[in-house]
Amino acid sequence: MNNYPIATILGGGGFIGRYLVRNLTRKNFRCIIPTRNPFTKTYLKTQAPPGAIEIIKFGQNNFDEIKNAIENSDVVINLCGILFENRKQKFNTVHVEIPKSVAKLCSQAGVKKFKQYSYDKYEKLEFDLNTIDSTLINSNVFKGMEFIWDQIDTSAITGNSYLPIFVNEAYSQVYGDNLLKEEKEILEGNKVKVDMTLTSPNCPVAESLPQEVEEKIRSIDEVKTAEVEITFDPPWTKDLMSEEAKLELGFL
Repeated sequence: MNNYPIATILGGGGFIGRYLVRNLTRKNFRCIIPTRNPFTKTYLKTQAPPGAIEIIKFGQNNFDEIKNAIENSDVVINLCGILFENRKQKFNTVHVEIPKSVAKLCSQAGVKKFKQYSYDKYEKLEFDLNTIDSTLINSNVFKGMEFIWDQIDTSAITGNSYLPIFVNEAYSQVYGDNLLKEEKEILEGNKVKVDMTLTSPNCPVAESLPQEVEEKIRSIDEVKTAEVEITFDPPWTKDLMSEEAKLELGFL
């Protein structure tokens, strides 16, 4: 049994604890059960192979008795609880002070919640343009792009208007090892959507350019999927060109 993982279970002799201990020993755990009176819990040993369960004495005011057990455990579980107070047992002691002291001992001993863990991660990144008023809408900054104001939304929290100007969604899986203190994130999906326009529907690169843009975006390591849509609303004008493009083509 020396190479088996060790679990210290406070409250292991209770209704839930008995079933947990039984299932853990079936998974080759060695279980240590601290209790106030070890002699009344010896029957627990009959539900597991010899040596799989150890009963130790534990007093509410003396945590030194379970310190050694915690220091040698891979997992520590607290199931202590009472339904009624009496002269010897108080709610605050059982439900607050004992868990707090046990957690402190676990932290000092380096006991982790899990050796390894994994979870799915979803991120949505959105930049918004806030404080939108008539002055901003009518400014020359957005000349030729008035169509964007059709996308204005209202925050359900603040009641203020806002305009989402960039959205990126990503899905990844995260794997971690508490003992090695390492974490690895694997990006499973990252979607980028681009709306682009052409000078005219008869543009000679109308078929090839969108595909080329999509391929360029997909070539980025972090991007898994890309979608390019052509729109002619609003119609293209020279006002949509950057200063550099105008200079390059002799419009300036």
